[in-house]
Amino acid sequence: MLSRLSSQQYATAAVAALVLTVFSPCLASCSTGVPAGNPRNHQLGNAPQPQTPAQGQIGDAERKRLFEAEQVLIAHCMSARGWTYRPIPWHPKEDDPAQDPRHGDDVRLHRTAGYGLAAAWNRQTPSPNDSYVNSLSVKDRSRYSRALYGSPQRRLDAPLPNGEVTFIYVDGCTAQSEQQLYGDLKEWLITDTTVINLDIERDNRIGSAPAMARTSGAWSACMKSRGYHYPNPDAARNHAIEAYAHSSPADTREPSRAELAQSTADAECDRQVGRARAFRALDKGYGDQLARERAPQIRAYRELAARALANIRAHPTWTSHRRPTPL
Repeated sequence: MLSRLSSQQYATAAVAALVLTVFSPCLASCSTGVPAGNPRNHQLGNAPQPQTPAQGQIGDAERKRLFEAEQVLIAHCMSARGWTYRPIPWHPKEDDPAQDPRHGDDVRLHRTAGYGLAAAWNRQTPSPNDSYVNSLSVKDRSRYSRALYGSPQRRLDAPLPNGEVTFIYVDGCTAQSEQQLYGDLKEWLITDTTVINLDIERDNRIGSAPAMARTSGAWSACMKSRGYHYPNPDAARNHAIEAYAHSSPADTREPSRAELAQSTADAECDRQVGRARAFRALDKGYGDQLARERAPQIRAYRELAARALANIRAHPTWTSHRRPTPL
């Protein structure tokens, strides 16, 4: 079982989230700011929004409109339950080449940006709900979380085409707001999660390709000759990430000298063994194959998004701070 990476947010407020969303992509994400157990991982902070993969793209303006309507619906739902919730502002994701394996051999980039950790860390913005949530007692924080995300007893599972399962708690304001917007909550879970993770799924397939596996040994030997002992690039990046867990805010404004030295060596070895070059060569073929395999989910995603946009047009209060009319 896995919880769905929010279609609106990346969990970038913790080092663990950096591991998941930057260097070890997966379909589940970390969450912060509320008690554990929120399956959808909607943060209470201002997290950057992931780009919809090209195969399922509906346009930035449409995605912003969907996100903002959902936030308003959540706020009204929480208010009806006696809680305060301030809609999270929309923040488009900023692409960072230092986090992209296609640029793994860009020595100049990694000499100045490291692994992109500091940039990701510094893109965090204060949560509009932190002060309120932090003012609550431990017991009330748990109640707030249940109101927002729902309770495990009301779990809805949705099978994904890759064999995984995503889920949501249907009694939470998050699920109820999406139900209002999209109509078929289970179908939205499946299609949204699939489309959100198309790029990640493609990159994971490329990373597991024999052509990529053949470069790991040579890369590791090259790094060892420079004083670094890692079996593969992921291990090197994750070691750099661990340092952020023990760093003060002042130490995370810029990449450390140790990170810059290691990431530069990483890029030089990548260039020497042709790792990023091999990744780029596989990119289009794997992307096209995945788009064909996921065509039904991509089509359904667009249809559900169009339905939600029509619902928003029919209910103008869904984009205001006034109480929305029921669907």
